[in-house]
Amino acid sequence: MNPFEPDARCEAIVVGLGLIGGSFAARLRQIRPGWTLVGHDIDPAAAQRALDAGLVHRVEADRPAAMQGADVVILAPPVGAILEIVARLERELAGEAFVIDVGSTKSLIVEALGALPERIQSVGGHPMTGAVTAGVAGPDPALFEGRHFVLTPTRTTRPKTLTGATELVGQLGAVVSVMDPAEHDAAVALVSHLPYLMSIPLLRAVGETEPETRELAAGGFKSRVKGAGANIPMWWDILRTNRRAISEALGAYGEHLDQLRKLLDGGSDTELRELLARAAREAEEMGA
Repeated sequence: MNPFEPDARCEAIVVGLGLIGGSFAARLRQIRPGWTLVGHDIDPAAAQRALDAGLVHRVEADRPAAMQGADVVILAPPVGAILEIVARLERELAGEAFVIDVGSTKSLIVEALGALPERIQSVGGHPMTGAVTAGVAGPDPALFEGRHFVLTPTRTTRPKTLTGATELVGQLGAVVSVMDPAEHDAAVALVSHLPYLMSIPLLRAVGETEPETRELAAGGFKSRVKGAGANIPMWWDILRTNRRAISEALGAYGEHLDQLRKLLDGGSDTELRELLARAAREAEEMGA
């Protein structure tokens, strides 16, 4: 059985039915009519909502039992939970299967997936989207449309598995990139994790001021720190599984802060203006 064939009939389990997992399931209902989609979430209410919304054909509270008949496994809980599940996959999956995850960091997950027997073919994955970037409140089959979706092969990923995964993810509407997991983690440390962390020292600096100063915080300030209190368990998972890359990203950011401070302390007006102009050009190039 090849689950990547457009008319394949197989059973797929989606573990984690939040925004990403639920949207993945919703799109699979459209592009893989021969698949039976089974949903699992540790929150029974989330599982029931997915079933009521028609994202999956049925839900199972007993994940290990549901795994026994799975041909395809989509892992969409937080990174820590993904690692725990991967450690049990060899025992829980009875036969050949394809596994893909959508975790925010990749090195540890890909290493764990690569240790599985070759009958369990796997590819790491990370869609560069979410509630903030996509502007949606719940699962949406169009969530991945036009968004970058990174695939990170493991040491045991066969070429035909990667080809099939690339085609499948492309049919989600995503722009597919194949990357080394360490390269991915270094990149997202800069473009995703660092912006979140930047809000922490900013909040602490303002929090140590007088109440009159804090009362002046308006839209610009609040927009920059908006995500600081969002989904702390998710960010804890990201920080502890991508420590080195995030530390290096903070180091690079610190060097640019030092440069800016030196210009303010002793640089010329011309140098300051040039720095602002360079930043404006870079922002325009990135579509910001």
